[in-house]
Amino acid sequence: MSVHRVAILALDEVMPLDLAIPAQIFSARETPYQTTVCTFDAKVHTTGGFAVVTDGGLDRYAPLTP
Repeated sequence: MSVHRVAILALDEVMPLDLAIPAQIFSARETPYQTTVCTFDAKVHTTGGFAVVTDGGLDRYAPLTP
């Protein structure tokens, strides 16, 4: 089974639930997905009062060439 990469984009003032739902769906066991949360900046603030810090932006997750 091949693995599909899914980037979950976190924008500034994101609602935490909007990050949690796709992370929960695509990170379930025995699914062919590899998820990563990414941002345009290194850190974004949520409406819940905390920040999300990621390892990089969307440029790290460009499509792979065959």
